[in-house]
Amino acid sequence: MVDLIGLYNQLIAGSFLFIIEQILLLIVVYNDGAGWKFRFSTVEDYTNLRPVQATWKVAFVIFLISLIIIPITGYFFFDSLVNYAKSLQYNFLVLFSALIGAFFIIWHYAVGKDWNIPQILLIILEFLILGILFYINYVK
Repeated sequence: MVDLIGLYNQLIAGSFLFIIEQILLLIVVYNDGAGWKFRFSTVEDYTNLRPVQATWKVAFVIFLISLIIIPITGYFFFDSLVNYAKSLQYNFLVLFSALIGAFFIIWHYAVGKDWNIPQILLIILEFLILGILFYINYVK
């Protein structure tokens, strides 16, 4: 028999890992229309200019974060995340936040669209839902 409550809590823990992955990707790489760039690299003698990176380098970084770093983190901390998910009141808000984040990741990274108002609203909505969740559980 499948324990649906356990599966639900594991899904919430996976949502936390996805949100962490999304934040890491937003911090490390971006696409400005001219090509993919790393946020912390600069062109020699031009500190405000960031060089366009080869696609394989960016794909490798995304691969490293998505398929190596996050699963290793999940392996070591998954039980703690599941216990944390069980302790949250209104924990389904994490699922909504991760779903909104998935739409943003597809729209911004996979499709490759530049920043626009709907994408910014998606990010604001995602973190607003997380903020509401943490407000309900810790401040209230």
